Amino acid sequence: MGHNIDLNEYPKSFSMARIDCAQRKEAMTMTLLRTRRRRLGVVATACMALIAGAVAMVAANPASAAACDSVTYEVVNEWGNGHNANVSLTAGSSGIDGWTVEFDLPPGAEVQNAWNVDWSQEGTTFTGSDVGWNAGIASGQTRELFGLTVTGAGAAPESFSINGEGCGGAVEDPTDGPTTGSPDQTDPPAQVDKETRTPQFLIDAGAETDNFVESENFTVRWGDAIDAVAWGQQNGYDNYPQWVADHMEEIYDFYVNQVEFVDPADHEQGSRYKINLYLCGTWSGDFLPPANWAGPDDIGVGHMCLPYDKIWDDWVESHEFNHILQSYSVDLNIAAGHGGGWGAGNPISGPVWEAHANYMARMQRPEVVVGSGYYVDRQHRRWLSQETYYGDWMLFNTIAETYGEDVINRFWLEAEQGEHPIDTIKRILGLSQDQFAELIADNAGRQVVYDWTEGAAMRSDLWTSGGSYRPLHTDLMQSLGSNRYRIADSDAPHQYAHNMIQLNPSGGSVSVQLTGASNLSGADWRFRLAAVSSDFSVRYSDFFAPGETADFSLQSGETHMMLVVAATPSQHRNYPMWEVGVGDPFPYELTITGATPA
Repeated sequence: MGHNIDLNEYPKSFSMARIDCAQRKEAMTMTLLRTRRRRLGVVATACMALIAGAVAMVAANPASAAACDSVTYEVVNEWGNGHNANVSLTAGSSGIDGWTVEFDLPPGAEVQNAWNVDWSQEGTTFTGSDVGWNAGIASGQTRELFGLTVTGAGAAPESFSINGEGCGGAVEDPTDGPTTGSPDQTDPPAQVDKETRTPQFLIDAGAETDNFVESENFTVRWGDAIDAVAWGQQNGYDNYPQWVADHMEEIYDFYVNQVEFVDPADHEQGSRYKINLYLCGTWSGDFLPPANWAGPDDIGVGHMCLPYDKIWDDWVESHEFNHILQSYSVDLNIAAGHGGGWGAGNPISGPVWEAHANYMARMQRPEVVVGSGYYVDRQHRRWLSQETYYGDWMLFNTIAETYGEDVINRFWLEAEQGEHPIDTIKRILGLSQDQFAELIADNAGRQVVYDWTEGAAMRSDLWTSGGSYRPLHTDLMQSLGSNRYRIADSDAPHQYAHNMIQLNPSGGSVSVQLTGASNLSGADWRFRLAAVSSDFSVRYSDFFAPGETADFSLQSGETHMMLVVAATPSQHRNYPMWEVGVGDPFPYELTITGATPA
């Protein structure tokens, strides 16, 4: 994992400062701290006095003292006439479910912007309330609530209150005397703030390292050639790097806390250090040029590069952030004794990282299909081929809708080192060859109309001109005479890929038989028919194997009959990664009565 850094070399100021309040009864104390990086730390701490000889603390107002232990106002960036600050809260013994923070700014100070908070300013009084997702704070937990940009007077705010009460409150003697004994051990421990770490490659390159802002889980860095703050102000951002950090916190919250893919808190380095995000293109000497990438740094901490002038659309940043979670999952996989699964040098699984990252990114942007690297005319190429891997997320969609979303996470955590993702899928789902073949055929058949939960969003990106159903792509069959047809080797599906064939019925029922025409060991196919109406509603036949006959007919209102043939070999073949034109076709012949291929 590389060498460890000496944390004594780095400023300690990035953690929230706390004031020892054991013997204080003041409702609020203000302290100013300055650090080696000349960042102003303003800490407002409400203190709870201890009753002599007692361990338990009793507040006069349970809504305040028992709920709120301390509030922290930390200036994370400052300039001539203003600063950015983060406001954090440490919950007391009863926790907090919903908060409103009020404080008084010095005369002349004005809040220009605030994020992750519903806010207003009347005169010198700032009022901010939770926005739902950040409402809860567990007992003893410290949570960064929101950030803000303040201009004008530079003095510290004062007179903080939480939900209308001074945080910490007053203390009164308990009716039955002080409580003695051990503290209640049922409350969770307070959250430990993550540290900012400078990656070794920045130090070795002599690159600019002092330009950065922080949020709870991210450190956003920029270089010496372009002032990201000034650039942002020219483009409508009061503090662009801080906006980026806060935007990435929303991405983090979605994938870690809602999707629950991988929690960095479970990762040795991810639980300790913040993710470095580089605004690439801002350094001189072509260091960290504009690009999109992410992964582990020299000790395994996630870091990512995004162009400083990118369009923030929840797509690329989601994709790249999930590469960090993937890298953490590999370390957790190793810790669980599986050797690293789809990472740690696995020579055949690399493309699945991109397919899965797009599967995850589409949770934020379900309408992105074409932009994901999906090509309708390449679906005869093998799954995870060089020609298709970015768009091969659809199989994850099918698995998630069939077996549940959680199993996708299990693939990463339980894959064995050296295992191809297909072997992982078969093993963890416990699929027989028939079940696996039907899964592949189901995934192929859904692509007739993109029949997934978010199908309407997907279709909006594919049938951009609207209108009634029409196939986006069909594969041509070569006529052999006597109702027999053959797929050309150049168009035949490779393993786990498929063909889409439009049939024109001549009257009533249509019959289809498939005969394999491949000498490859384990060669197998599944096919099914689909009847589609003009409004994209679809009806499917059963799945059929070689030698079986499918009988199907259009019903009233159905306008198109589509035949989908998938290559479902029982013997998996590994192919070199990152090479174009690699794979083996699985040709077949069809006997069709009652219809002709279009």
